Amino acid sequence: MPKFVREKMLGGYAEVAGGHSDPECTHVILKAAEYDKILDEKRSAERETAVTRADGERALQTLRRESESRLWQVQEESRKAAEAAAAELERVKQEAAYQRRLNENLLRISRERANADRELKPKKEHSGYVVTVSAEKKYRYKADRRTWRTVTLWETTIQSPYSAEFTEEQARTQIREELFSRDGNWVIGRIGINGRYAGDYEDLISDKKVEPEFLERNIALGGQQGLKMNFKTGYWELSIFHTKPLSRVPEDMRARTVADRRVR
Repeated sequence: MPKFVREKMLGGYAEVAGGHSDPECTHVILKAAEYDKILDEKRSAERETAVTRADGERALQTLRRESESRLWQVQEESRKAAEAAAAELERVKQEAAYQRRLNENLLRISRERANADRELKPKKEHSGYVVTVSAEKKYRYKADRRTWRTVTLWETTIQSPYSAEFTEEQARTQIREELFSRDGNWVIGRIGINGRYAGDYEDLISDKKVEPEFLERNIALGGQQGLKMNFKTGYWELSIFHTKPLSRVPEDMRARTVADRRVR
């Protein structure tokens, strides 16, 4: 067993009563075998520590390689997916552009045929829209919960170049896009309609966002528009309610009957 001792003033050692916890303990005396055993245990622990560290380093390197490999795979898969998506997007764009050109070409041919059928000139440049009728309409609306009022509006029917071969959805989409083009160059601007409001008349006059200057315009009321197929003429027509009478309708936008065309 080890001995716990203190160093004497005149040399040598004296055993202390309190053992290792004794405050006077300065040295521990071991037998050679005990000391060898401690050294063996220390070397064994160091070897185990070294082996554990080496194993940890190898595991870390393996994990790093696997992570880098997986990251590369993910990046490669992402790159390929991005390239495939870009290629598909380009294909869709080209297909859409092709369909748009095809659609525009078909619409152009249809409009030119309709213009020729109705003797609208110049056949290739004419918009294909003509006014068939414009009339006063008394419109009754509710001013408040108890009061009803009447105002004079105008209803104008415009014949389109689109025949009964077009579906309701196709005709509605084309007519609205062309009569109220986004670039502001409206076909109906030629007949004096120069404003547009999405709601009904009562919505217009009660809308606080509407400027007084806007009310001075001839405003088409979006809530009061009606699409119809005129089977006598064979063309789709749109009825538009607006706030003021038309200006002078250009001759090329006045619809002619079959009798009129025979006279000519």
